[in-house]
Amino acid sequence: MLAGDADTLTEVLAAAHAAIRDCECRNNPELDGCYRCVFHYRQGRNRRHISRAAALEILHELVEGHFQRKPVKCLSELDINPDFGSELERRFLPALKVLGGQFDADSSRFPPVQVTQDIKAGQIAYLLTVGSNAYWVETQVPIKDPASGQILCQPDFVISTTKTARSMRPIAVFVDGWEYHQKSMADDARKRASLMLRGEYRVWSVTFEDIEAAHQLKYGTDLESPSSVLMTPSGQQIPAERMPPLSMHELTANAIALLLRLLGQCYPLDQDPLHRLRPTGQHLLIRTVLRSKEISDAVKARSDAVLKALPEWLGHDAHAVYLHSPGTGPVQWVGKAEPKFLTGNSGAKYPSAGALVLDDLAVAKDPQQGRRHWRQWLRLANLLQAVPGVALLTESMLATARQLNVPTPKTEKPKTESAAWKQCLDKAEFLDRFRPGFEYLSGCGVSAPDVMGAEQEEGDDYRMVEALWEPTGVVLLSSSQMEWRRSWEEAGYTAIEEGEQWWLAVESALKGQLP
Repeated sequence: MLAGDADTLTEVLAAAHAAIRDCECRNNPELDGCYRCVFHYRQGRNRRHISRAAALEILHELVEGHFQRKPVKCLSELDINPDFGSELERRFLPALKVLGGQFDADSSRFPPVQVTQDIKAGQIAYLLTVGSNAYWVETQVPIKDPASGQILCQPDFVISTTKTARSMRPIAVFVDGWEYHQKSMADDARKRASLMLRGEYRVWSVTFEDIEAAHQLKYGTDLESPSSVLMTPSGQQIPAERMPPLSMHELTANAIALLLRLLGQCYPLDQDPLHRLRPTGQHLLIRTVLRSKEISDAVKARSDAVLKALPEWLGHDAHAVYLHSPGTGPVQWVGKAEPKFLTGNSGAKYPSAGALVLDDLAVAKDPQQGRRHWRQWLRLANLLQAVPGVALLTESMLATARQLNVPTPKTEKPKTESAAWKQCLDKAEFLDRFRPGFEYLSGCGVSAPDVMGAEQEEGDDYRMVEALWEPTGVVLLSSSQMEWRRSWEEAGYTAIEEGEQWWLAVESALKGQLP
C-alpha cells in the first residue's frame, strides 16, 4: 500500500474522509462521532482520544492538500514535527548515533546505537537503544518544583528509562552553544546546581565542540586533563592504591563519547548510568585536598563564601578538611569534606560540600580563552556530579551573597515490586493517568492485575474494563467505561470506579476490607 505511487493509500484516505464527512451524526451537535464512523466497541478504553472532528480535519488535509511525494527507504528516516530549539540540538541524537559502533582509543567498540521516533504519553519522543539498554528521549521538557508548580528549568533533552522497575534518575541534557550561553552563565549555573542538589535528576552538559567532534568520529577532547586543573601538591602525594578507581576513558572522552559509554553499560536496578562516575568524582575531589600549612586566610575566606552560597542542609559546618584546587584560575573547586571522605569510609549522606566556581567576569573579558574555561567548567561538572553535595557557581553569583534556594531532598522509601507488577508497569497498555495509582499498588503488597484492558462477551452482552483481578473478582472502570458497571456487578465482580484516590479503594477491595 505504501509502495510505488501510493495511489491505493490515497484512495483509502479519500474513502475514509467521505464516510466520516457524510455520517448521519454530523447533524447532532452534541455528538463528536458515532459507531457508524469513528467509534468501535473494542476501543472503549481510548474513547476520550477519538474525535470525528479531529479525524475529519486530519483527513481533509491529507486528501485536499497539495503534497510532493518523496521516497524513503524506511519510515524511521522521517522526523515528525521535532521540537528542537536550535540546529545544535538537532545534531545531538545523530551525534550519538554516528559514534555508535565505532572504535574507541583502546580498540574497543562503542555500543551500537539506534534512534527511532515514537510516541510517549501522547507526545513525540525518541526511543534510544544503546547496546542492550533502551531509553526514552524527550525534547524541551519543563521540570517543575513539585511543591510550588514553578518551572525550574527546561532542558533540551531528558533521557529516562523505558522500564518502570528501574529507579534510574532521568538525565537532563543541556546542549550549549557559546554564542548564546556566554551571556547566561550565572543563570545556567543556578538552574543546573538546583537540579544536581535536589537529587531527582542527573545533569549532563554538551557543547558545540563535543557534538562536532562526534560527527567527525572523534572520541577525545582538546581540553586539558581534569587532574591538571584540580590536583594540589598534597593531593598528588596520595598513593593511587588508596584512591577510588579512575578510568582514563572518563578523563579523556568528550561529552558525547562518555555519555554513550555510560548509557551502554550494564548497571544495577537501583542505580543509573551516571552513578558509575561517582568513583571518578571522588578521586578528583580527593586530589584537591590541602594540608594544614597550605590553608591560608584567603583559602578560608574563599571557602566560607562558597559554602554560604550552598543550602544549609548540606551540613558543611561539620566538614573539617579543605578541598581547594590550586591557584586562582577561572575554574576552581572550592569545598570542604569530612576526614573519612578521604578514605571512602564516611557513612554520611553528604560527606562533602562544595562547588565548581567559574569566574564569569574574567571569562567575559577574554572570550577566546574564556570559551575554553567555560567548556572545562561544564566538563568537570559532568564528571563530579555523581558525588553528593556538588554544585555549580559563578563569581557573579558569589558577589550577590545569595544562597541557592534548594529544599532538602526527600528520601523515598524504595519500592518492592513483584515480577508480575514489573511486567504490568513495563509492558501493559493503559491510560497514562492510571500509572501513579498502579505504581502505588505495586508497592503495597497486592497482586498485579490479571488482565489490562479486559473484554468479555456473553451472548449479546459485551463489557470492558481497565483492569481485572480475576481471583478476587475486582475490576477497575475508567470514566468512559461506566456504562458497563452494572454488567460487571451482575456477573459477580466488585466494580471500582475511577475517581479521586481510586487506588485506595482497589487496595481495600483486594485485601477484603471493603464494607
